[in-house]
Amino acid sequence: MTKKTSLNISKNIVDKIPYQRCYEEYGIIETEHGIFSCAYEICSPTEQMQAQYNVQLVRNCMEAILTEVVKEGISYQFCVRNRRVDTQDYLKDILVSEHVEEKLDSYIEAYNETIRDNTSIGHNNFETKVYYIISCTAEIVEDAIEQFEKLDGIIKEQFLKLYGYVAKHMSLQERLESIFDIYHPEQKEAFGRVVDYDGNGFSFHSMQLMKLTTKDLVASTEYDDTPSNYLRIGNTYARGLFINSIPVNVPDTVLVDIMSVSSNSILSVLYQPMKSEVGFSASARVVKENTYTKVVPVRDTVEDRKARRTKVKDYPVNETEQTYFQKAALDVFKESVAKGNPTMLTSFVIVLFADDLEELDRDTRLLKLSASKYAVQIRTADKVQNEAFQSTLPLNNVRMDVKRTFSVDRLASMPPINIQSLFEQIRVFHGLNADGWQNCDEKHGMLHAL
Repeated sequence: MTKKTSLNISKNIVDKIPYQRCYEEYGIIETEHGIFSCAYEICSPTEQMQAQYNVQLVRNCMEAILTEVVKEGISYQFCVRNRRVDTQDYLKDILVSEHVEEKLDSYIEAYNETIRDNTSIGHNNFETKVYYIISCTAEIVEDAIEQFEKLDGIIKEQFLKLYGYVAKHMSLQERLESIFDIYHPEQKEAFGRVVDYDGNGFSFHSMQLMKLTTKDLVASTEYDDTPSNYLRIGNTYARGLFINSIPVNVPDTVLVDIMSVSSNSILSVLYQPMKSEVGFSASARVVKENTYTKVVPVRDTVEDRKARRTKVKDYPVNETEQTYFQKAALDVFKESVAKGNPTMLTSFVIVLFADDLEELDRDTRLLKLSASKYAVQIRTADKVQNEAFQSTLPLNNVRMDVKRTFSVDRLASMPPINIQSLFEQIRVFHGLNADGWQNCDEKHGMLHAL
């Protein structure tokens, strides 16, 4: 007799998970009909970097990552997941162990005590995971597997050139675990806990025997997207936002800096390659349709006025934010065509998680304040919170129209990976400023070398 289970998950919640079916072969998930995706976890090098951080090297490597896999029907996503970890597990790697010389023990203990006291300040006890998801179009899954296998070596090689980062191909179970993690931000339940048909733990075979689907495994038991500017996922509050505009001159660390304000968050950067010539023609047509010309007098000089000189000036028919971005896209395509550079339609979507609405509002203000330092504009995804949340899932399936046009060299200068952390000789406490550390040193008479 087939064993059945009840997960207390409504069909409405399950139906909202934005993919159609899964294939255990090659860890593939079909998000839409004929659109298949595979995923990699991007792992930092295990050894301390002896070289120096080189901005131009990083940009060259990122540009190769963004362009080497590009061909017709290919798109990809970086999904950066910040998640709180148990405080004791976090401190285990931070605290200094006893020294061989007993006279230093009192200083070490004072140092460790300061660390313990200040862990809760700022956002410290979190870990970051980076996923790279690539999608292709194919008639059948076997054709998609063939495409992914051809690109596998290229992907791994290009990330390895980036100071030794490792692109680890993810199995279907690992991919589902990453989605489960996002649907269960409160960390109270283990993936596959309810699936144990034969007493040997989770397996897809057990799942099938218990008449469950992969969506049953990852879905939260509670998911409320009725509020206009936040979500309720289980007992956790969440808010979807998006980056509306990024100025030309921003530091390479802009995305990493912005996301450091929250220890429980997701940044999803979704890239859709586009031919510059096609984009230029389409944007030029749209801008032209929204432009009218008018003959105006030129009055810059006395001679201009005497000669009654005139000039033809362009004006927008409807001066809206959308027409502004259309004009900006045209400028990007124009420059890219002239230089022969590729272009991307790119979406930057963010989700913040918090234990209560007050904390969520505070982190939202901090996020926007942090972005404003770089003149980056972040907006709340009002009335489309569900779509924003779904867009951040590691599925490369953008569900909202917040695409902006960028040249590849600009995108390469904004890596979503915290590459500079490879070169940090000491642990960094987020939320403690330099004065705070100075006070700690003066109080306990300690040196940073400890």
